[in-house]
Amino acid sequence: MKQKFDVAGMGCAMCVAAVEKAVKALDGINEVNVSLIENSMIVDYDEGKVSADLITEAVDKAGYKASLPAEKAEEPQKKKKRLFF
Repeated sequence: MKQKFDVAGMGCAMCVAAVEKAVKALDGINEVNVSLIENSMIVDYDEGKVSADLITEAVDKAGYKASLPAEKAEEPQKKKKRLFF
């Protein structure tokens, strides 16, 4: 399964490497791609061996904060009032 995670606390390439290393150490991880620019990672993993909770826990133990992306609620567009003079 491929899953995207938000990752907070990264500021450099060393941070990216630390997050990747922490996640790759888990049994059942097939691939990890961490993006410093997007503050996220995509993890391909075997759901029978590892869970999203274990992945976020591994990142947390490495000193960063991982979470599943929150669903962005669409804000209703506010009607703009036009003033005519």
